[in-house]
Amino acid sequence: MSEPYLQDDGRTLRNKLGIERNPQELAKREAIYVARRILELRLNGLPHAHGFELVKATHRYLFQDVYSWAGLVRSTVLAREDYEGGHHHYFLAPARIESVGKRIFEDLAAQNDLTGLGRSQFADALSGYFNRLNEVHPFREGNGRTQRIVWQHIAREAGHDLSFRGISKERMVAVSTAASQGDVAPVRRMFEELLDPERARALREATRFFEEHRSKDFEWHDRYVATTAPGQSYKGTFVSSNNDHFIMHDGQRIFIGKKLDLPNAGADLARGDKLEFTSMNRPNETDQRALDPAREPLPESQTVDIEQIKAQGRATIQGWNRELEREKEIERQNDLDRSSNRGRGGPDEDLEK
Repeated sequence: MSEPYLQDDGRTLRNKLGIERNPQELAKREAIYVARRILELRLNGLPHAHGFELVKATHRYLFQDVYSWAGLVRSTVLAREDYEGGHHHYFLAPARIESVGKRIFEDLAAQNDLTGLGRSQFADALSGYFNRLNEVHPFREGNGRTQRIVWQHIAREAGHDLSFRGISKERMVAVSTAASQGDVAPVRRMFEELLDPERARALREATRFFEEHRSKDFEWHDRYVATTAPGQSYKGTFVSSNNDHFIMHDGQRIFIGKKLDLPNAGADLARGDKLEFTSMNRPNETDQRALDPAREPLPESQTVDIEQIKAQGRATIQGWNRELEREKEIERQNDLDRSSNRGRGGPDEDLEK
């Protein structure tokens, strides 16, 4: 049975951009359009909808430029290969998506949308809902991006700051796979980390460092990247450090830890040195200032101008719009050129005459 979402090459999704038999180009163009829509949502807020309808409305908004089925639940079976050559994990059957999706958000509403919970309780509760919606996987494409935006919104409404920046694709796959097999602990650890301001900041700083050092031999999204967890022991190789944190790896995973957890705060370590330590739950000097803002006032240069951020966002969207229009014009010109060639038999036929 053929897949109605796919073109006849079996790899490229049917789309509104006119891209045929080229999944790589579609992914590239899709990312541009969706990034613009994500920024618009951050500036203007999510669609006016609630519950599972909010999930569908958010997907519709994000992918409206690319797919005619944006916002519509999938009509086909969807599976994920847990690892290369491994068995396939099947997501919820299409006939049950609407009812189960609605039930998830009814349960969430019954818990007052998780408002009034402390950070640890919120992380624990959100982990369960995150896994339940992930197992539904309502759409043929774009589930992860849609769900992350919705959960960020739920967290913000409940009084928590949640950002998925710094979470690699490999880690997201790993925690999702573990959860689908009944182990939700990795998902919970991820949320505990992202909801902890100091650990989330360390993760973002480290991934910025990785972005600056990307190469054909190193793509951080293909690695499991996390901060060290209090009470856990680690053993591996030292990579680099800044004022408060350091980066290490254990051969497979990358971890960001506190220098205070190392002997002599890591002052004697050089790249490639072996290290072994236990992570402790103690704040750095800069974290103390964050916990006690009255101790040291925030410099004027670091205050946040919301209107300036919004203006920068709108300028970015305008730039993307111009870039997309240029791409469309190039594509229109290519279509005209192809039509012209077909009309006169093409350049090869001219040479044969």
